[in-house]
Amino acid sequence: MKLLLKTSFRIKLKKNIKNFIYHCEKIHKYLEHFKTDDLCSNIKCCHYINYFLNNIISISNYKDKDNTFRLFKSYIENNKNINTNICVNVIQKIDDNVLKEIRELYKLYDDYEKIIEDDELIINKSLFCNTLKEFVTKFNNVVGKLDLSNSNYLFNKLKNLKCLIEKNDLFTSDKCDSNLLEFTAPKVNNNSIYIFYTLKCNFVIHLNKELF
Repeated sequence: MKLLLKTSFRIKLKKNIKNFIYHCEKIHKYLEHFKTDDLCSNIKCCHYINYFLNNIISISNYKDKDNTFRLFKSYIENNKNINTNICVNVIQKIDDNVLKEIRELYKLYDDYEKIIEDDELIINKSLFCNTLKEFVTKFNNVVGKLDLSNSNYLFNKLKNLKCLIEKNDLFTSDKCDSNLLEFTAPKVNNNSIYIFYTLKCNFVIHLNKELF
């Protein structure tokens, strides 16, 4: 029995080490890409790295998740081949509830991309409108559950998705019933945040940090 337990432990440990190395390599590739992407000149891309880290640790079998997070952060801080100073202060633990909400928001992004990239869907009006209806329903369900008071990142990702939708002709055309595109605004206690969210994207330049 003891032998079986030891064998099981060794297999699990070996798998965790292998996963850790794999994820470090993936982080390295992300950081390499950030150096060449002009859109990553600020900390926006660092927030994704932070989400990525928190998410993989959350869904993994790492026994000591806090220590694993510290090891990943140390890897980023001490990676001599890449200047990662810009991301150091962004890498931090995300509350489990906020992480769950961010995960749902990223699924919405995936659904959005599937809609705009499906040529067959776009030319089939009936199928397109039904798919769009499902997307709007899912969007409103997710937004209705979000707590934006604890996460600037979550708010900005939601606002960005809303802007993508507003600026895409597929979502503003007369293909479908106009009532279909009634997007729910998030419930927030701060009127300034609510106003910023509901403004049309063409009139929004940036979000003042003092709103939070």
